[in-house]
Amino acid sequence: MSAARWRSFRPMQGSTAIKSGGLIIRWRKGGSSITEHEIQNRIRAALAPYCVIFRANVGKGYTLDGRYFSTGLPVGFSDLFGFRRSDGRAVFIEVKAEHGRASEKQLHFLDTVRQAGAIAGIARSPEEAIQIIQEV
Repeated sequence: MSAARWRSFRPMQGSTAIKSGGLIIRWRKGGSSITEHEIQNRIRAALAPYCVIFRANVGKGYTLDGRYFSTGLPVGFSDLFGFRRSDGRAVFIEVKAEHGRASEKQLHFLDTVRQAGAIAGIARSPEEAIQIIQEV
């Protein structure tokens, strides 16, 4: 992100943002000791032998002049998605921190893709993510 674009970024109310190596890292105040982003990275590494997995990259915030912006995928789309290597089935994993709760839209999305034949679930750890992709 260019310096000018970084200066125009403001985090959502109730969150904090820092710039690190060209990336914006954002977390909510009062969060658990391990961030959801860190859990996502651990899950991605653990699923690598079983799946090709991508992180859904979305963002929202306000410009300096107060305009709201939102980029990326539809509301409710899972944090991680891809396909299982063994059979090509689509995989959707909603990642939550220890006390995180899925929204109604996230639950609806997971239900919808399951009904269409995808593997989908909520994981709080790499072990739970592996269970999701192995159970089906």
